[in-house]
Amino acid sequence: MLALIGNTIYQLFFINGIALTTAINSALILATTPIFIILFGALLRVERINSRVVQGVVLSFTGVIMIILGSGRPLTITDQSLIGDLLIVANPICWSIYTVLSKPMLKEYSPLKLTTVTMAIGTVPLVLVSIPSLSTENWASVSTNAWLSLAFSACFAIAIGYVLWYTGVSRIGSARTALYDNLVTVFAVASAWILLSESMTVVQIVGAVLVFVSLYVARRNRKKPQMIEKTSKYVSAQD
Repeated sequence: MLALIGNTIYQLFFINGIALTTAINSALILATTPIFIILFGALLRVERINSRVVQGVVLSFTGVIMIILGSGRPLTITDQSLIGDLLIVANPICWSIYTVLSKPMLKEYSPLKLTTVTMAIGTVPLVLVSIPSLSTENWASVSTNAWLSLAFSACFAIAIGYVLWYTGVSRIGSARTALYDNLVTVFAVASAWILLSESMTVVQIVGAVLVFVSLYVARRNRKKPQMIEKTSKYVSAQD
């Protein structure tokens, strides 16, 4: 089930949705992932969510909105983009279910093993669904850069990315891990500013700061329970 939700269905919705809508619309919709993870985590009683995490999610989402809208590029909603937007909306839902349900399994399996098994299972139906498109592709016209981009996406964005994601979920929880996902928007804008000489507005800078602040807010209270636990053990040992 994890394989089908997180690999097969997610990838199909994502690649078809992003082809029909704009990058701005996609980025804004995908930024709702931490919100869905909190909701599913609470509904399924997989993870306790405290007020710090909720505050972090609100700050992070606000920061992403400021980064996206601060670029001055308007959101566009047309008949075609609406279909794409709806497909993209399914992405944070699928990814949230995938993330929340994977947490109990990470107690028994390592992030690498769980990633390997889910990808191996999820790839089979994905390839079967893709056969019509693969059979009509003009492979001779595919450039070397396209093959390199495909290899980079497969190795880093998917394989290594999934393992790192599972590692985060197993160590700091699904909701806190999801907050780091919004750093993608921050680094995308920063990369465009450095590599493509695109301008960065004050609103975008403030939004980026909010995303980083959200990480601090969500993790700030993690040390306190540990200190209390260590203190309790020390007092018990002394008694």
